[in-house]
Amino acid sequence: MGAEELGSTARAAGREAEESATLDHAVRVGLVSYGVVHLLLAWLMLQLALGTRGADVSTSGALHELAGDAFGRVLLVVLAGGFAALVLWQLLDALVGHRQEHGMRRWFRRAVSLGRAVVYSALAVSAAKIAVGAGSAGGGTRPDTITARLMEVPYGRLLVAATARGRWASCWSGCCSCGPR
Repeated sequence: MGAEELGSTARAAGREAEESATLDHAVRVGLVSYGVVHLLLAWLMLQLALGTRGADVSTSGALHELAGDAFGRVLLVVLAGGFAALVLWQLLDALVGHRQEHGMRRWFRRAVSLGRAVVYSALAVSAAKIAVGAGSAGGGTRPDTITARLMEVPYGRLLVAATARGRWASCWSGCCSCGPR
């Protein structure tokens, strides 16, 4: 099998996977998972801004927040699976997607898809590790985080609350419009 034939076979398989209803549903679960993490981050930031929480306000902190009970651990497994579906979707886009684009624009979009795949894979691994209890325990707010630095400046709590509100709003507006093609 020559390189050209192999490439053609790979493109056909990618297109078939991209049009799969199963992948479509899995990606939707992944997008909801991404939204859940952003909502948790917004909630944690709001609590920190109000002074009722001193926890780790990060993606890891949001995932650890879920790990508190049995249902949360099951939800973490679902989130990990959803993120894994997003990884597959973005890898397909990076390899054979963006066919409507041409030249450098296509390569740029494919590079962005590859970057998203890296981010989603980090989220999938984090969620899976925390679900099985292998993730770090989190801990208090680290003084070197951006949120901690913001809390030290005048009106910092207001800035953190505004950021939380912005994340909340972007999740609701973004989750409904960025689904699979």
